[in-house]
Amino acid sequence: MMALKHGLLVLFKVSACLALIYVIFLAVIFFALSPNHDIFKKEKFDKALWLQAIEAGNVNNKLDCQRGRMAQDVIDNVLSKKLSKNDIISILGEPNTSNNMQFDYELGWCSYIDSNSLHIEFDENSFLKAYILNH
Repeated sequence: MMALKHGLLVLFKVSACLALIYVIFLAVIFFALSPNHDIFKKEKFDKALWLQAIEAGNVNNKLDCQRGRMAQDVIDNVLSKKLSKNDIISILGEPNTSNNMQFDYELGWCSYIDSNSLHIEFDENSFLKAYILNH
């Protein structure tokens, strides 16, 4: 009976260790594959660089995230509730995709496994909110 209890205790300890290793492994994978959100806070918005990225085709280059490094500054300091769709186009250029209620600007391959975009939503004709999307 004592041997059985000891065996169960050892099995429990081994199972707990394996579960902990599994959780740590999943956390490492999650953080490795999720976008590096600090990358979006690296640079101030520069209109010339923003427009240059799309002209050079860099938003499709898996190694580049030029627009992505400026994205958070665009959200925090460039976009405001008083801007119209035309105002935003004059600042950021034509969106990569759009409809009546939203614009999407490709940011590049900032998460290393897929591309990201700056998603801008409108209420009627004025800016409502913006955020970064992973594709």
